[in-house]
Amino acid sequence: MKKVLSATTALVSATMLVAPAQAADPIQIQVGGFMEQWVGYADNDSLNNTVDRAEFDTKSDTEIFFRGSTTLDNGLRVAVRVDMEGDHPAGANDDSFLTVSSDTYGTLIIGQTKHAAYDIQHDAPDVGIGLTDGDTGNWITAPGGFAGRTNSFGLPNVIGANDSNKVKYMTPSFYGLTLGASYSPEEADGNGQPNRRVTATGPAWSAGGIFETEFEGVGIAVNAGVARVGNERINATTANAVTSATLYEAGGSLSYAGFTLQGGWLRTKSSDTQRAQTVSAVSIDGYGYSVGLSYATGPYAVSLSYGHNEEEGLVNDNDQDEEDAWMLSGRYDLGAGVSLRGSIFSQEYTGEVQNDGGADDNDGWGVVTGLRVDF
Repeated sequence: MKKVLSATTALVSATMLVAPAQAADPIQIQVGGFMEQWVGYADNDSLNNTVDRAEFDTKSDTEIFFRGSTTLDNGLRVAVRVDMEGDHPAGANDDSFLTVSSDTYGTLIIGQTKHAAYDIQHDAPDVGIGLTDGDTGNWITAPGGFAGRTNSFGLPNVIGANDSNKVKYMTPSFYGLTLGASYSPEEADGNGQPNRRVTATGPAWSAGGIFETEFEGVGIAVNAGVARVGNERINATTANAVTSATLYEAGGSLSYAGFTLQGGWLRTKSSDTQRAQTVSAVSIDGYGYSVGLSYATGPYAVSLSYGHNEEEGLVNDNDQDEEDAWMLSGRYDLGAGVSLRGSIFSQEYTGEVQNDGGADDNDGWGVVTGLRVDF
């Protein structure tokens, strides 16, 4: 469950979370992570009555971190990081990468991790279950006929969150400005050699920058980026075979005396090849944004956020798939890395197909509370 990352935070998390060992010592791995356990009520109001969602449910999110670093005699810092998902039966990798960094030359990251545009983005703040990382969709589910992507209010669920093998570089901060770029030969997990004729995801790259400063107690941050995913060489006569698209993102935040106003915007443009496919093709042409206000003082924090998304969906339909979500959240830090959190939220899916008996529509609301333990 993602938190908003700035470039500075991303670099710190990659290289500095573990105190460097002596140059003569091998890297010593330290273990950390978090666990979230949630209990909640959610009311799904699907109009076509094809499903009967349970109102009461429990959900969990757990990750285990293995991290370590060392400083070489020449001053370069070398770090390793492996994150494991704890809620999968077989145990799934999340991030798994190596970094080489210095204050002068910046940071080089190689391995399974997120794109540079992801590291610098801003989206709506939330102190509860999370608005922009798909958590509301776990409770108020997307209907089966909804062609658009869900919870794509910003970059995470479009491109950037996928932990594919890639090379990424982040510059040092220069008067508050940090730049980054990344490239993945295949926007999918695994070490197999990419086949350009059958791999629909294809290669991906991203680039962007973030500027952070403070003026008379007011924290200011702005970011912008661009990304490209997909491969035009794949046979375009097969519906949904080409997923190539260009993405543009921007965002920012203002903070003062515990208040933070923050938001982000994303524009997605499918390729001409994809839009020229058969009538059953799905296009991700559209835009999404999220914005919110949070306040923190001592152990208490509250936030109010909103997200909206529109996508073309089915190419042969002139309407749009739309999604809206509101969330009010609170957090109380109990101490020792334990926090009590809760969210009240609403979610609405409006499908593009008319007179289908509600097959691509759903809306609802939920109340969820739980504990997060960081260790």
